[in-house]
Amino acid sequence: MDIDQLHQVHANMITTGLIHHPPAASKLVTSFAGSLHSKTRNAHLIAKKVEGLDTYTWNRIIKGYLEESDPKNAILVYTCVKKMGLKVDSYTLLFAVKACGLVPEICEGEQVHGQLYKLGFVSELIIQTALLTMYGLFDKVRCVQQVFDETPHRDIVMWNSLLAAYVQQDYHSQALAISHEMVKDNMKLNEMTVVSILSACSALRDLRMGTMIHGFVIRNSLDMDVFVQNALIGMYLKCESLSKARVIFQTMGARNVVSWTSMINGFSDNNYLSEALDLFREMESRNIKPDEITLLDEIIWRIFLRGCQSQGDLGLASRVMGNFPEHGRRGCEDYILLSNLYATVAEWDCVNEIRKKMKVAGVIKWSPGYSSIQP
Repeated sequence: MDIDQLHQVHANMITTGLIHHPPAASKLVTSFAGSLHSKTRNAHLIAKKVEGLDTYTWNRIIKGYLEESDPKNAILVYTCVKKMGLKVDSYTLLFAVKACGLVPEICEGEQVHGQLYKLGFVSELIIQTALLTMYGLFDKVRCVQQVFDETPHRDIVMWNSLLAAYVQQDYHSQALAISHEMVKDNMKLNEMTVVSILSACSALRDLRMGTMIHGFVIRNSLDMDVFVQNALIGMYLKCESLSKARVIFQTMGARNVVSWTSMINGFSDNNYLSEALDLFREMESRNIKPDEITLLDEIIWRIFLRGCQSQGDLGLASRVMGNFPEHGRRGCEDYILLSNLYATVAEWDCVNEIRKKMKVAGVIKWSPGYSSIQP
């Protein structure tokens, strides 16, 4: 039934008084809420004028708001259902938990969690998974772990939710430990698992573990997934294995914007600036829009800066660095290039000033390769 027919039925029900008959009104409300051509708000407006609607009908409205990415109204309806004294069921609370994970306040979510305990629904796997996701979105790793520990039967979705929560909060070593527990628990790792593990490997610069996961990916035919491929590229770039990242990029069947920008940034960060520009031009020729508008600017600035270094043009280098895009990614290499120029003419005060700027920017990096920053 299309939207015009639904409105006609609604009008007829008002004329005949059938709109005040809960079973008939419920069918109309759920039809509006389930229609691809209608907004849940239409169903909600009708429901507010009808007394005696059952929990199923209100659940459908809450779910409708969720499907329209309107968690605030979903929570509002859930709150109204409680005030009306209707008996909520596991679906009511499931939709409420999902909605709570999409709004900035966690207090409502914690109250829903309490209701789940009170009504005895907390042990249901689908509920537990929703709670894990909600607490993960709020960065409540301890709560995620608690919910997980209280779940007797865990599937791969729950394990992945736990793993992702630790990765998102930068508990990377713990995340890798969780991945080992997954294997011990005979979980079949999937693409989502692999992406989280590779993210942890990237953050830890753990090339050995990352390479092992790459082998697992190949053996289990997961290497055609673009998200897995992007995660592998990111891991190899973070571990300074540009050649392996390049091989994966070149053999990808389908690349998205993350694939292109990751590889371009990898070339740029490793001073393969002409390759970065060539790849950027190729990306443009394929009508792929970069996810960072400053990407090309940053590459060009670095080319200028390296040119200044090769020509010993200190004045121009200082002006280039001063005009570096404010929202760009000033990397350690950018500061090092300018510092080396100052060092060649024994401008040690300027070298020290660059060092201070690096500390403020949080990009300071000491290694034998950068020893020229020190007088």
